[in-house]
Amino acid sequence: MSDGKQHQNIDSEEVAKRRGEKAARTGPYGKQDIVEKEKDDRQAHFQENSETPKVRDDGKGEEGESEETSVKEPQALPVEASSLNVDEDVKETRPAVQSEQNKAQSHHDQRNPKDVEALASRKDGYPSAKEEGSGEETAKERTPSAALSDDAHSGLTEPALPSIRKSELSTKSGPPEVSKTVRDGQKARKRTGALSPASRLDMEAFVLPPLPENASARERARWQRKRKILLRHISRKHMRDERNRAANRLRKAALTLVSTLLAIVVIFTALSGTGAFLGYRFYMSTEEKYQGTVTTLFDLVPKDNLKMYDRNNTLIGQLQDQGFHTYVKFDGISKDLINATVAIEDKDFWENPGVDVLRIVQAALQNLRSGRVVQGGSTITQQLIKKLIVGDKVSPFRKLEEIVLTPQVNSNYSKRDIMELYLNTIYYGNMAYGIDAAAYIYFGLEDKPGLPASKQLSLAQAAMLAGLPQGGDLLNPRYHPESAMKRMELVLNSMVSQGYITKVQALEAEKEAQKPDFVKWPKNGLKNLAPHFFYYVLRELQQKYKLKPEELSLSGLNVYTTLDLKLQEKVQKAMLAHTDDLKQYGISNAAAVLIEPKTGAIRTLLGSLDYNNEAIGGQFDVATMGMRQPGSSFKPYVYATALEKFNASPGQAVADVETTFDLPSGPFEPGNYDEKFHGHMTIRCALQNSLNIPAVRTLDHLGVDEAMKKVDAMGIQHEGYPGLSMVLGGLEVNMLDHVSAFGTFANQGVHVPHYVIEKVVHSGSGKVEQHAREKGQRIFSPQIAYMITNVLSDNKARIPQMLDCNVLELYSNSQQECLAGDRGVVRPAAAKTGTTNNFKDNWTLGYTTDYVLGVWTGNNDGHPMAEGATGLVGAAPIWHDAMLAVNANKPIRDFPKPPGLVTATVTYPDGVRSTDLYLEGKVPDSFKGGAPAPSPTAKPGEKTKPAPQVQPYCPSSFNYAFPPTNTNADGWW
Repeated sequence: MSDGKQHQNIDSEEVAKRRGEKAARTGPYGKQDIVEKEKDDRQAHFQENSETPKVRDDGKGEEGESEETSVKEPQALPVEASSLNVDEDVKETRPAVQSEQNKAQSHHDQRNPKDVEALASRKDGYPSAKEEGSGEETAKERTPSAALSDDAHSGLTEPALPSIRKSELSTKSGPPEVSKTVRDGQKARKRTGALSPASRLDMEAFVLPPLPENASARERARWQRKRKILLRHISRKHMRDERNRAANRLRKAALTLVSTLLAIVVIFTALSGTGAFLGYRFYMSTEEKYQGTVTTLFDLVPKDNLKMYDRNNTLIGQLQDQGFHTYVKFDGISKDLINATVAIEDKDFWENPGVDVLRIVQAALQNLRSGRVVQGGSTITQQLIKKLIVGDKVSPFRKLEEIVLTPQVNSNYSKRDIMELYLNTIYYGNMAYGIDAAAYIYFGLEDKPGLPASKQLSLAQAAMLAGLPQGGDLLNPRYHPESAMKRMELVLNSMVSQGYITKVQALEAEKEAQKPDFVKWPKNGLKNLAPHFFYYVLRELQQKYKLKPEELSLSGLNVYTTLDLKLQEKVQKAMLAHTDDLKQYGISNAAAVLIEPKTGAIRTLLGSLDYNNEAIGGQFDVATMGMRQPGSSFKPYVYATALEKFNASPGQAVADVETTFDLPSGPFEPGNYDEKFHGHMTIRCALQNSLNIPAVRTLDHLGVDEAMKKVDAMGIQHEGYPGLSMVLGGLEVNMLDHVSAFGTFANQGVHVPHYVIEKVVHSGSGKVEQHAREKGQRIFSPQIAYMITNVLSDNKARIPQMLDCNVLELYSNSQQECLAGDRGVVRPAAAKTGTTNNFKDNWTLGYTTDYVLGVWTGNNDGHPMAEGATGLVGAAPIWHDAMLAVNANKPIRDFPKPPGLVTATVTYPDGVRSTDLYLEGKVPDSFKGGAPAPSPTAKPGEKTKPAPQVQPYCPSSFNYAFPPTNTNADGWW
């Protein structure tokens, strides 16, 4: 054995020995221990190797051997060096020690921190233009989107130094820790591929210890040899990894080629004996597998995502969880888009039979030559079959199935049909399925009556969209503008070469695409313009069609609703304008509902001040999902029922005196908000000043069951036990139902149920379901309804409690101008406030001849408002401003007075004299004399005390014919 070989064997044994020690240490020690031990081993090894041959100028050792065989390999490298798999390269150049090195443990793959830093500085993780070279020897990196933009022209120049692959990071004892910097470097390396020459030098400096300045010539020679070996090992490792990647690309391309060859073989061998039999069997099996699907392609197209519109056909929102899709006919698609698609996808589309064998072969050869898929061989017809019938799974037989089914598709559908189906099926990225959705998502084009968004596309927009299907999100012009522009230029060039457009038109399109606002979101973005209303309608649709939420997404429903976004914006503006005022009273939230009482159509539905405000619980819909106590806003229902049952009048006498009711649960003694008693009065005065005691006495006189019949007839959902306290708001009611019921008075006693859906159009079948207008149910007679309206619109009668120029009166000028004597134009309106005893709920409900509006204010968490937060300072200011806004374009009309009513002056036995409305033929005789009739009407257990004052509480409504009596008697409640 020669001295050189002996020396080499000793070195290899030492290498194996040290690596075995390292492998044994990896498991129980942490990374820091390994690094420290490696440093010690490395220093010891450099000191031991002092007999290394000298370097000669001719590149050989002292004994005349080549440098590759004479230079000793470092016996132990730091962890970073071992990560480069140096030993695997040594095996190639030194086969004598292969078996020993095969036993060595796997090594870590880590990146030089400087390399990681350099990669992080690159834009999008790809090499900059300076780092990219040209020619076969240049490490040229391409982004996926850039590769797609080259399409079928040519393959990419492969990197000369491909990236270091992720190597084994563990031993039998367990994986060592890898620092975040190294992990980031590995991720960056996966993105970028090659290491630049500068990176190789950085790695060299990172692996080799620095050469001391006072090193001897022998030490310098030894250091240089190790440096050369290391660089050679790194390069070979990179070359080996690149060969592996090339093999993978070759396998993918080979699969495509095999698919193509199989297709060709089936076609040609089918003409001969056995081939004909096999081809026939495959043909029949394919026919059986997809039986019936070819003739129903229009039914296989995914349904449109659900869209919702307001009464003016403005898009409110759409379900987006499964993407955007709107089917459009061939004539509703831009001609430029059709031409661009044909030019880039299938230039012979209008002439070919659906299969282009020559193109398939050319594409396969091009992909094989490039080592990756750079060109597709499928025609538009085949792509359609793949999308709708056979699926996207990659297999040799899928292509054959496409070819078998293509003649059937061509025989059942025209080229226009195929193009229409294709453009409504393909994915354009950004959750846009089909061309109409793409026009909406990328350019903000919206469908108009007779003019879909896909018809509005310009040449530049069409060329941009035509290039997206092959790249999907990787060519998204919003996130990858450069790649999208390159692809667009390719489309335009194809259109020019095929004669669809001129070069001048192409240049103009490119110029248009360079404008800053070329790609833009839809007008309102993708946000929901009325979320509470939107989700309320979805719940209605779920009940109507018995569908799950996910089934609604692609149900193909176009829902046209009653909502008027313009009116809703006015109401919301009024709500937000009073936010600061509400905060002063400890109020954080508000809700509003606007309904047309004659039709029941909901024009506005705001479940909170701000849907996106989590602090106030904004996503909870108070209007449709909440149950709130209505306070005194419930009183009109009780009074109206009493007037109807007893043929009474708003001038009916009622007492506001201290009263105790003996109930099974115990004595009940109601009180007024001001904690005072106001004596004998009329119903008009009691209702307009929201006095509690007269209301409870009236309900007691009427009966709870009678009142509840009317409440149920108007469809008011309620919770709680019905009792005398319900007239004060003891029950909890649904706000939407409450507002709808209040509109019964505005509609002359007829209640029309509220509704939100005008019509539903099924995009697939074209079926239209129209809302059937309801006549409604009569709850009160027109005369009783008008009496309540007349009372609630009497601004003078409410002055004692509400004061003059209160916000329940719809004067057009400001409150300050009103107090100064200038009300401006006053629009007739009837309104009622309501506040619960615990100050948790604050209401104002009212109506004009056109709308009924209900406003609620409070806190979603049930926290009480500040004391003094009555309806006049909470909900009423919002109601006032919103009512003026929504009625601005409506004519000013007074409430129509029905026949069957008369005005009469009547004196009641308690001394109350009023001039008011009465039912014709139902005017009671006035009491004559200064003392009441002796027959009492008080119920057992009821105790009353006379009112101490003798001045009428509402001088504009009644007066006293004589001092009120101190004894209960017939004639008043």
